[in-house]
Amino acid sequence: MVLAGLALACAAPAACAQVLTPPLQLLLFHPARPGVLSQCENAHGRDTFGRDARPDPADPQKAWVVETAFTLHWPDGAFTQAGALPDAAALPIDRCFALLSGGQPVLSGAVVDEWSARRLDFMALVRLCSEPGTPTRYVLQARFPLPR
Repeated sequence: MVLAGLALACAAPAACAQVLTPPLQLLLFHPARPGVLSQCENAHGRDTFGRDARPDPADPQKAWVVETAFTLHWPDGAFTQAGALPDAAALPIDRCFALLSGGQPVLSGAVVDEWSARRLDFMALVRLCSEPGTPTRYVLQARFPLPR
C-alpha cells in the first residue's frame, strides 16, 4: 500500500529525504474522537482528512499550521522553520499531525512525547524536551525505538 510505503520510507534515510522535500509545513489537528491517537495513523489518506484537518478561523484550536520556530529531524535529514519562539505552555502533544510538502500532505501520525512514543506502532512526531527560549524540537519516528 502506498501510504504504508510512505510511512516506512522514513525508516530508510534516502527514501525519507525524497518524501520530505522542503519547504515543509506542519499541520496539527485533533483526532475525530478526542484522545484516540490511533485515528491519526495515515490520516492524510482518509476521505475525511480535508474536513478533519482544515484550519478554521472560527475554531483555531481544531486545526492549525505551526508558524512558530521548530526543528524536525528524521533519519539522515532535518528541516528547520524560522519564526517566533513558541510558548512552552502551548506546545501540543496528543494531537494528530500531517506534514505537507508543496501544499500536499505526505505523512501523518500522532504528536507525542518520548515516553508515549513507546506505545505507538505507527508514524509519530516525537516532541523532545526543549530549553525555554529555543525552537521546538521534533523527531519523526516510524516506529519505536527512537534513534539516539
